Formats: sequence, C-alpha cells, structure tokens
Amino acid sequence: MGFLQKIKADPYDIAKKRITDANNKKKEDLDLSNLGLKKFPSEVNLSEDIKTINLAGNNLEKLPKIFFKKSDLEKINLNANNIKEIPPGIKNLTRLQSLALSGNELEELPLEICELEDLKELLLNDNNLKGLPENIGNLKDLESLLVCYNEIKKVPHQISQLTNLKKFALSNNPLEPPYNMLIGKEVDRKRKLLTNDFKIKDMSASDVQNIRSPKNDIDEELENLEEDLSLLGFDEEEIMKEMGILIHDNKINNADDILLELHEMIDKLRSLKSEENMINIHPVEQALRQRDLDRAEELTSKLIDDYEEYMDIIKKLENLDEKISSLSKKLADDEIDMETFKDAKRGIEYEKHRLEEDLNKLRKEVIYEDYQKPF
Repeated sequence: MGFLQKIKADPYDIAKKRITDANNKKKEDLDLSNLGLKKFPSEVNLSEDIKTINLAGNNLEKLPKIFFKKSDLEKINLNANNIKEIPPGIKNLTRLQSLALSGNELEELPLEICELEDLKELLLNDNNLKGLPENIGNLKDLESLLVCYNEIKKVPHQISQLTNLKKFALSNNPLEPPYNMLIGKEVDRKRKLLTNDFKIKDMSASDVQNIRSPKNDIDEELENLEEDLSLLGFDEEEIMKEMGILIHDNKINNADDILLELHEMIDKLRSLKSEENMINIHPVEQALRQRDLDRAEELTSKLIDDYEEYMDIIKKLENLDEKISSLSKKLADDEIDMETFKDAKRGIEYEKHRLEEDLNKLRKEVIYEDYQKPF
C-alpha cells in the first residue's frame, strides 16, 4: 500500500463521524462536502434538527434514500457529483426550499419535482438536461432557476406562470428559434415573451437583436461565478454578497478585471480539487468572504505549490519503500549479506524519517483536518 493510501482516512467513516456529531450537538447544518463519498452512510439516522445538507464535491450516483424519509429538509446541495436521475420520491421533501444539482449527469427531471411547493431555488447548471418538466409552472414560490450548460432546445411556456422568479439563466444551451431569444433577457422580459408565445410583434428591436448592456453581461458573469463557488463547496451566498460590494466599490469599471481574476483562481482550485478531495481550500474561502482578493490569490498559489511538494514527497517515500523491498529480495537471494542490508536500510530509514517530518508539516497546510493522520 502506498503512502497516500496510508494517510487517507476513509471518507465513509468521516461522514458517519460528522453525522453523529451533528446529531449529538443538534446542529441544523450538516457538511459532508468534498469527501469523495461514493455512498451515503444510511445506517446512521439524521436527527430532526438537521435542515441543511451539503454533499457537494463527492462521487454519489444516486440521491440517498434516507433523504426521502426526512420531509423537513430545507436545503440540499449535491453539486459536482455523478447523479444520473432524480427518483419520484423527491416529492416527499415537502419543505425543501433549495435544491442544488449542478455539475451532475442528469438528462431529465421527474414531474414529481414540481410538487415541491416551497421550493425557491433550483440549480441545474452543467448537466445533460434535454428539457424542463411541462408542469414547472406549479413551482409558484420559485425565485431562482439556473439551467445553463445543458442540452435544452425548447422551454415550456408554463415558466411564465412563475411570477416570483428573479433569476432565470439558460445560456449555453442549443436553444432553437424563437427560444434562443431568451438568452440574456431580464426575467420579466423572458416571462413576457413566454406568455405571448413568442409573438414577434410583442418584442422590441433590442429583443430581436438580442442586445445586452455591459451591466447585464456582468450580472450573468456573476451568476456563473456563484455557481462555480457552489461547486467548490464554498458559502456562495456570503461570498457573492462581498464580491458584489467589491465590484460596486470599483464603480463597475474594473468589474471585468475582478471577475477574470476570480474565474482564473476558481479554475485553479477546481483543478486542484479534482486531484484530491482532501485538499483544504477553506482559507481561500475565508479571504474571499473578507473581500481580500489579493490574499485569496496568494493563498491559492501557495496551496498549489504546497500540494505539488506534498505529492513529490509522497512519491519519494514510495520509492524508498520500493528500495527496502528490493534490498529484502536481494538479501533473500543471497545477493548481499546481512551487514550490507542493515547499513543500506538504516540510510533509507533515516531519509524516510526526514521526509515524513516534512510531510507532516505540509499536511497541516494542505489537508483537511479530518484527513490529517501524522506518522
């Protein structure tokens, strides 16, 4: 077994520990994000106090069945998993207000999802959705519907019935005419177009030409940024509030530069997280929440450098293990004598000890606390 496998705690055990801790402390929020979970530990019950569950950044392929027995859940984040379908049992979550499923492998939504009368936020960016349910107009309280980066060609006119909708993003879909005219429009305009069944006479010249103002472009970029932050498991609402203030303070002239810096930073972090779910990116999140973009960039660069050094040390340790195994084989085959074997092994173990000390120091900088298992 390699050193990387030795130092990793079992994600399943970590999840059970966190659930038990949340139950005992009567917490409302349960954070199981970025653990690399392939299966939810259903043998551990969820207390009635838990209202929010964050499972973003795992490897789940199905919604945990235990959710459907807990009708009082209010917010579920399952962004960046491998979920392929939503079962009809979703209708049992009668108090659900926010459902985040961006970055999965969904191809369709069940009609039952539109029975969630309290739902205010439905995030479905970056899936393989071919369309939206015809009964989507039943979600009367829905305020935010994000379906960018899918395979949607047509939009049901029932969306016009969502009178509380404030965010409706569907860019980067292969929309057919006249639905492609919805791209970049304000929510009220989209609703009007749908209500009028896309009658061209009801559309202004700017609608037909699909002209957007710079501010609307920035608003759309901010929506994409919010979704990227959510995929990392960050508190996107708090960070977006601070980033909005930062952009406003720069009188929107520097907004493009700020957004570009943020997107570059997030791309680096997402690349890093794709390597190992155990990487601790929370210091970067904290810097963003404090509107300290320079500090966040500095921390991101340091994290990448430290992680590369961390993996390099692990590789060196694995190579040293292989050298000891090779020496043991040579001793067994009488290619070297015992004294030579002991001298060589002593030198290797001294080098291993030095590297392990360096590794333990780096682990405190790079790895989530739950994964920290010093030698």
